Amino acid sequence: MISTSQSLLESTYYNLPPFIFKLYWLLMEYMNEVEGKSVHDYYYQQHQEEVKMRRPTIWVWGPVIVGVGPSGLAAAASLKEKGIPSLILERAHYLASMWQLKTYGRLCLHLPKQFCQLPLMPFPNNFPSYPTKQQFLAYLKAYVDHFDIKPAFSKTVVSVDFDHRCGFCRVKTTTPQQGGLKKDAEETGYVCQWLIVALSFSMQRDTLIHICIQIFEHPK
Repeated sequence: MISTSQSLLESTYYNLPPFIFKLYWLLMEYMNEVEGKSVHDYYYQQHQEEVKMRRPTIWVWGPVIVGVGPSGLAAAASLKEKGIPSLILERAHYLASMWQLKTYGRLCLHLPKQFCQLPLMPFPNNFPSYPTKQQFLAYLKAYVDHFDIKPAFSKTVVSVDFDHRCGFCRVKTTTPQQGGLKKDAEETGYVCQWLIVALSFSMQRDTLIHICIQIFEHPK
């Protein structure tokens, strides 16, 4: 059943004066043509790239660390102990995503805990020799709290460009917006002198290879 408002809208549309209807139709045709041509317009695409370059850029006074797993946390804590700030970028919105999503519930560490602990903070004495998955995740959370590490979550690294003229890395990330559409993702740029890639090869192989290729194509 068609609502009254819908019927009114349709009647208004079809009862437009002929010249208004023709003008509307020509305008829509023109807009479609412009949109189609802009896709293949080199100067338009260059303009769009320039607009993207003006999006938020953050200067990082220390290394940017990609990945907030055990390796990334160890790097951040060790740097902080030496008075060096850093920023961790993480694609997921939580800590140690591989441990949380890609491991089975009954998992225990395969080596004694003294060989698996992170720098500067041993496992609690009451933990067994082979801590469980849940105990290890609790240990990582306590590690983050102890060293006051504040990762930037939901930041997917999409490109890394080493600028050999100034000796700095430009890291671009995207943050999904509500609805999850790729085209609506918010882009942020980071500029740093050092980049630490602390990704799990088994979980983020494509991203790791992509970043390394971009770095080594522009050696210092």
